[in-house]
Amino acid sequence: IVAHGYSKHLDNHNFMERNYGAAMRYSHEDFGIQTGAYRNSINNTSFYFGVDWSPFQYKTSSCISVEAGPYYGVVTGYKWDITPVLGIQSAIKCDKLFVRFRAMPDPFYNSKAAGAVELGLVIKQF
Repeated sequence: IVAHGYSKHLDNHNFMERNYGAAMRYSHEDFGIQTGAYRNSINNTSFYFGVDWSPFQYKTSSCISVEAGPYYGVVTGYKWDITPVLGIQSAIKCDKLFVRFRAMPDPFYNSKAAGAVELGLVIKQF
Protein backbone atom coordinates (compact mmCIF):
# COMPACT_ATOMS: atom_id res chain seq x y z
CA ILE A 1 0.00 0.00 0.00
CA VAL A 2 1.37 3.42 -0.96
CA ALA A 3 0.30 6.85 0.33
CA HIS A 4 0.88 9.97 -1.75
CA GLY A 5 1.30 13.27 -0.01
CA TYR A 6 3.77 15.82 -1.32
CA SER A 7 5.23 17.18 -4.54
CA LYS A 8 7.61 20.03 -5.31
CA HIS A 9 7.88 22.02 -8.55
CA LEU A 10 11.16 23.83 -9.24
CA ASP A 11 9.32 26.81 -10.74
CA ASN A 12 6.24 26.93 -8.52
CA HIS A 13 3.45 28.66 -10.44
CA ASN A 14 0.95 28.29 -7.61
CA PHE A 15 0.77 24.52 -8.03
CA MET A 16 -0.83 22.46 -5.26
CA GLU A 17 2.03 20.63 -3.57
CA ARG A 18 -0.03 18.56 -1.15
CA ASN A 19 -1.17 15.73 -3.39
CA TYR A 20 -3.00 13.17 -1.27
CA GLY A 21 -3.83 9.80 -2.71
CA ALA A 22 -3.26 6.05 -2.49
CA ALA A 23 -1.92 3.23 -4.61
CA MET A 24 -1.28 -0.49 -4.72
CA ARG A 25 2.22 -1.70 -5.58
CA TYR A 26 3.67 -5.06 -6.56
CA SER A 27 7.45 -5.50 -6.45
CA HIS A 28 9.61 -8.43 -7.49
CA GLU A 29 13.40 -8.27 -7.28
CA ASP A 30 14.31 -5.06 -9.18
CA PHE A 31 10.95 -4.38 -10.91
CA GLY A 32 7.83 -2.70 -9.53
CA ILE A 33 4.31 -2.09 -10.86
CA GLN A 34 2.11 0.55 -9.26
CA THR A 35 -1.40 1.88 -9.87
CA GLY A 36 -3.34 4.46 -7.92
CA ALA A 37 -5.04 7.85 -7.72
CA TYR A 38 -4.17 11.23 -6.22
CA ARG A 39 -5.20 14.90 -6.24
CA ASN A 40 -2.72 16.41 -8.70
CA SER A 41 -0.89 19.74 -8.71
CA ILE A 42 -3.57 21.49 -10.79
CA ASN A 43 -6.33 20.29 -8.44
CA ASN A 44 -7.67 17.49 -10.65
CA THR A 45 -8.00 13.81 -9.75
CA SER A 46 -5.35 11.71 -11.49
CA PHE A 47 -5.34 7.96 -12.05
CA TYR A 48 -2.09 6.32 -13.08
CA PHE A 49 -0.25 3.12 -13.90
CA GLY A 50 3.53 2.83 -13.87
CA VAL A 51 6.48 0.48 -13.97
CA ASP A 52 9.84 1.10 -12.37
CA TRP A 53 13.15 -0.68 -12.56
CA SER A 54 15.77 -0.46 -9.82
CA PRO A 55 19.03 -1.87 -11.19
CA PHE A 56 21.02 0.03 -8.57
CA GLN A 57 20.52 -1.59 -5.17
CA TYR A 58 22.60 -1.33 -2.02
CA LYS A 59 21.94 -2.91 1.36
CA THR A 60 23.44 -0.69 4.06
CA SER A 61 22.59 -2.82 7.09
CA SER A 62 20.37 -5.68 8.17
CA CYS A 63 17.35 -3.35 7.94
CA ILE A 64 18.07 -0.50 5.55
CA SER A 65 18.43 -0.78 1.77
CA VAL A 66 18.56 1.83 -0.98
CA GLU A 67 17.53 1.40 -4.62
CA ALA A 68 17.28 3.63 -7.69
CA GLY A 69 16.47 3.58 -11.40
CA PRO A 70 14.09 4.82 -14.10
CA TYR A 71 10.31 4.64 -14.24
CA TYR A 72 7.69 5.00 -16.95
CA GLY A 73 3.94 5.31 -16.78
CA VAL A 74 0.75 7.01 -17.88
CA VAL A 75 -1.44 9.41 -15.91
CA THR A 76 -4.81 11.16 -16.38
CA GLY A 77 -6.01 14.54 -15.17
CA TYR A 78 -3.51 16.85 -16.86
CA LYS A 79 -3.41 18.69 -20.21
CA TRP A 80 -3.95 15.50 -22.24
CA ASP A 81 -6.49 12.77 -21.45
CA ILE A 82 -3.61 10.31 -21.00
CA THR A 83 -0.14 11.72 -20.42
CA PRO A 84 3.08 9.66 -20.61
CA VAL A 85 5.48 10.11 -17.69
CA LEU A 86 9.19 9.26 -17.61
CA GLY A 87 11.59 9.96 -14.77
CA ILE A 88 13.93 8.61 -12.13
CA GLN A 89 13.04 7.12 -8.77
CA SER A 90 14.85 6.04 -5.64
CA ALA A 91 13.70 4.41 -2.43
CA ILE A 92 14.90 3.85 1.10
CA LYS A 93 13.51 0.69 2.66
CA CYS A 94 13.55 -0.80 6.14
CA ASP A 95 11.72 -4.08 6.65
CA LYS A 96 8.09 -3.41 5.65
CA LEU A 97 8.32 0.40 5.36
CA PHE A 98 9.66 2.48 2.48
CA VAL A 99 9.94 6.05 1.27
CA ARG A 100 10.13 6.53 -2.52
CA PHE A 101 11.23 9.72 -4.25
CA ARG A 102 10.33 10.46 -7.88
CA ALA A 103 11.64 13.20 -10.19
CA MET A 104 10.39 14.01 -13.66
CA PRO A 105 10.55 16.78 -16.26
CA ASP A 106 7.39 18.88 -16.42
CA PRO A 107 7.11 20.22 -19.99
CA PHE A 108 3.36 20.90 -19.88
CA TYR A 109 2.95 23.67 -17.31
CA ASN A 110 6.10 25.83 -17.68
CA SER A 111 7.80 24.19 -14.72
CA LYS A 112 11.33 22.87 -15.25
CA ALA A 113 10.78 19.72 -13.20
CA ALA A 114 8.72 18.20 -10.43
CA GLY A 115 9.36 15.70 -7.67
CA ALA A 116 7.14 13.60 -5.44
CA VAL A 117 7.39 11.64 -2.19
CA GLU A 118 5.52 8.39 -1.45
CA LEU A 119 5.31 6.45 1.81
CA GLY A 120 4.66 2.73 1.70
CA LEU A 121 3.90 -0.28 3.82
CA VAL A 122 4.47 -3.83 2.60
CA ILE A 123 1.38 -5.88 3.51
CA LYS A 124 2.50 -9.20 2.08
CA GLN A 125 5.79 -10.28 0.57
CA PHE A 126 5.79 -12.87 -2.20
